[in-house]
Amino acid sequence: MTLDTALYPERIIPAGALLTSDSEILAKYADKADRQYLNEHGDRLIQLKEVTVQARKKPERKSSYYTNPDHSLTQEEIDRIPPSSLTVLFVRVGVNFATDSLGRKILHISGPVGNGPAMVLVDDFPLGNSSGDINNYLPDVSDIAQVDVLTSTTNLVAFGQTGGNGAIAIYTRHGRQGAPIEKLYIKKIMPLGFQTPIEFYAPKYDSISVVSTPDLRTTIHWQPSLSIDEAGKASFRFYTADTPSTYSVVIEGVADNGKIIYKREKIKVGMK
Repeated sequence: MTLDTALYPERIIPAGALLTSDSEILAKYADKADRQYLNEHGDRLIQLKEVTVQARKKPERKSSYYTNPDHSLTQEEIDRIPPSSLTVLFVRVGVNFATDSLGRKILHISGPVGNGPAMVLVDDFPLGNSSGDINNYLPDVSDIAQVDVLTSTTNLVAFGQTGGNGAIAIYTRHGRQGAPIEKLYIKKIMPLGFQTPIEFYAPKYDSISVVSTPDLRTTIHWQPSLSIDEAGKASFRFYTADTPSTYSVVIEGVADNGKIIYKREKIKVGMK
């Protein structure tokens, strides 16, 4: 895929922009926000001592059939280099897919064990080695957390003749260690669906009265839904804060023909 030449305008922001006189405005804004918080919540800040967060140790994957595998691919090793397929995963422990005399897919262990299908266990549950195509029983590669390969007589004695060609123990994430990881190049999304407009909190001064608590709001008004009349006009009202300041008014919307509407102006409010 060859990308076209970018057509958007380039915008260069000077590195010293924050060192101008606007820094005084930002300082006043931060101070007003702090005073607003204290007026609403009080001085409830408590300095905590240093704490140490400790996590629970992950439970070890123990099998009822063996103690120490001959070869193993741990979850840390899998997460460090996530495999793109089961074939890539099994190659890392000397296991490969093969086809038996009946044309069925089997797992074969390279090494001193027999040439037939290997015994397969998933979360310590034996699947056998002659129940059809092994692909029908294997978990998704993104759900595999650990793979143990058994080739020694000590580890295979519990399986009898079924384990004559070795055994492969697969442990899944959902079975032992929580939810499966996300697949490569795939992202799950959840649509928001229907949502009612959120009402922005604003004080209502129904009567003229003296309020002891100053109004130090930094965000004055937000109206998510604003419709125009037949003449193409719209209006809204809001109360300013007590501190004289210059307010930025930003209007955004979409026209009937799909065009984006954007307007930014300033309103200066002083003392009466």
